[in-house]
Amino acid sequence: TLVTPVIYVFATPYARRRVFNAFWTTHQLYIVFYILMILHGAGRLVQDPIFYLFFVGPLFVFCVDQIISASRASVELTMNEAELLPSGVTHLAIKKPRNFEYKSGQWVRIACVSQGSREFHPFTLTSAPHEESLSLHIRAV
Repeated sequence: TLVTPVIYVFATPYARRRVFNAFWTTHQLYIVFYILMILHGAGRLVQDPIFYLFFVGPLFVFCVDQIISASRASVELTMNEAELLPSGVTHLAIKKPRNFEYKSGQWVRIACVSQGSREFHPFTLTSAPHEESLSLHIRAV
């Protein structure tokens, strides 16, 4: 099919860095890819379809991941400070939400609402759990 090469081309590091929205959009074609796979096997030209044997496991994991992601609390945070550091590193200081507890090295998923509320990116917290604010150091790539 033509879907696979399109997804592959936009998965290259160059495409992800230069045209991230195209990367994101083409990767939503996975639904079309699976529909075409089901239709391809439905012809029974060679044997009975066995696609479901390879589809049920990943589908289950995908559904569990979506349910967990949807159940996680989303909190709008207040940015205290944003500072551009040398070597293309950005330091963000964020007001720590009430009753927010974490361990050293834990990560958070952050979305910039102006860029798209469903485009989350994971970042490691660089502040210590006893500090009053959360800090992130993000290197531009």
